[in-house]
Amino acid sequence: MKKYCRICFLIYLIAGLFRCESEREFKNIFDPDNANPADWKPENVVIQQLSVERLLITWEHPNPLVQGYVIDRKISDGNWEINFAIIEDRDQKDCQDTIYTLGSEQSYRVTALAGDSYSDFTKATIVPTIAEPKNFSARQVGVFAVQLQWRDMSDGEEGFSISRKVGAADWTGAYKILAANTTHWVDSSVTLNTDVQYRIQPYLGDFTGEPAETTIETEFPAVQNFSAGSISDSSLMLTWSAHSYFDVSQYRVLRSENGGDYTEIASADTCYFIDSSIVKTTEYRYRIESVAGSNTSDQSVVKTASWVGPVEQLWSQVNTGNGGIRAMEIASDNSFVAAAFRSGSSSGMSTAGAIKLWDSATGSQLMTGYAKLPNGISVADDQSFVAVADDYFLQVWNIISAAKQWEVTNQEYKSVSINPDADKLVAADGNNHIQLYDLSDGTAIWDKDMGSSVNYVKFSPAGDVILFNGSTNGMLDLTGNVLWNSINTYQYFNSDGTMISTGGYFSIDDEFILGSGTIDVADASSGASYWSVNTGEAAGVYDATTGTEIWSVSNESNPQWIGDCERIVTVHNEAELVFRDAETGDFIDSNDLSSTVTSISLLDISHNGERICIGSGAYVYMYGYASYWKVTTEG
Repeated sequence: MKKYCRICFLIYLIAGLFRCESEREFKNIFDPDNANPADWKPENVVIQQLSVERLLITWEHPNPLVQGYVIDRKISDGNWEINFAIIEDRDQKDCQDTIYTLGSEQSYRVTALAGDSYSDFTKATIVPTIAEPKNFSARQVGVFAVQLQWRDMSDGEEGFSISRKVGAADWTGAYKILAANTTHWVDSSVTLNTDVQYRIQPYLGDFTGEPAETTIETEFPAVQNFSAGSISDSSLMLTWSAHSYFDVSQYRVLRSENGGDYTEIASADTCYFIDSSIVKTTEYRYRIESVAGSNTSDQSVVKTASWVGPVEQLWSQVNTGNGGIRAMEIASDNSFVAAAFRSGSSSGMSTAGAIKLWDSATGSQLMTGYAKLPNGISVADDQSFVAVADDYFLQVWNIISAAKQWEVTNQEYKSVSINPDADKLVAADGNNHIQLYDLSDGTAIWDKDMGSSVNYVKFSPAGDVILFNGSTNGMLDLTGNVLWNSINTYQYFNSDGTMISTGGYFSIDDEFILGSGTIDVADASSGASYWSVNTGEAAGVYDATTGTEIWSVSNESNPQWIGDCERIVTVHNEAELVFRDAETGDFIDSNDLSSTVTSISLLDISHNGERICIGSGAYVYMYGYASYWKVTTEG
């Protein structure tokens, strides 16, 4: 029995050895008898078109024993060119080739080598073409002119062919032929109030690449941002944005009195008109038409205006014991005014300050909160929160509940701004940092060390960038990246170089920045640089993309945009308001308020441009006051 068992065990062992040998997987790709060519062929073979003349073939191969590659090629319906390219470097996994015929098929087979062993090949095919232009668009720039723009995605084309279709007519092929690398063209022969279609195709010789199409309906629209308001006891001022069409030569002003018919009262070649022939008891309605040759645009929206005086005080609040006013802001819906007061005694010793909210209609107090030494204030556009930057803390208050939402302490905060979506807050502290917070709970999103002092931060009207200034000036995106800086504007310095104030406000379309104060850098003969400053303060408008100056004027401060940013108001001689054209800086009118206020330290304009809040009172006094004014008509 034992002998029988031993025999069975030997038979089982021998059978197992034969079974393991027959099932063993041979991975030695140098062994042509045992290696499976399908197991180690190249993977992910991709053909990319680099230009109208070149192709790039790439592949992958994870097997470390591969020594090189063989590439075969086939052009259109021709025969395979065996060993078209032999690559002996195993680490090279790409090959370039020439395009033989655009629009015809080119195929490639990639095989791996290991000694005398060849893997199976992997095949890829491409039909070379000329890439389609991207972002093809049409924009009307004149009464009879449409500008086409696109992104050139090809390299090596001979040019571009543009076809056009007007209304229900047939396509006009090769309507315009443009040179290579062109990215825009103006069609100056369109027809008003017509659908026009365009097709663009790159070409090389007789071959045309992939087309792109766009359609536009031509029109002559009305001017935008039309406003009307009184500027004196006998005149109303009309302003509007320059028409986007380059061939507009003038504007017609149409007026209706007390609901009567519209008649043309003037034509202007500028974007404003002062109607000096008004009667206080009459209601006026205005419309604007743009003119280009014999063509007239659609009429603007109707603006109704009656004389009410350019500046009329509605209420004033004196805040005894709360010190001089340091910051204020009108709510976006004109429902209330928020202000921060910084207390002090005649010797300059600090006491407790305050945050106050007043009802815009009556001046009655809606809310009060604690502040110590505030520097800045910001109100959310939805009137949900008010934030204050203080020498000792950063606070956010819930306006509805009049309760403190959150607080960050142990920093000297200089400025604060809430974004339009009312979900983020940006602050500048006295330690050279700009910080972005979650508005709801104070969670820090990022903290950026600017390397030098930052005294002012402000979200743009769109909320997608942040303006800052201090030792340097510039703009951040919402991740904290600097878009531009070191543009030395917006600052006002004493003759000894110490800074007095900063400021900077975006226009409603984010295109321009309003600033106060100017500085220059003068080089001494020794090569050292010194700050120098003009006499008195200055106000100016700057390009928001680059920070470059558009215009500036001396001896005026605290500039503010009015309404649609067609006008600017500044302070002159401490108590005089000066109104200027925002585009040119030209003087429009002024109002001396010295009989009502001793001095103007702060200004804020409501979002619709119809209200202005004036702050007065210095840091060393135990009082400050805010007054609320009507600055233009409700129309």
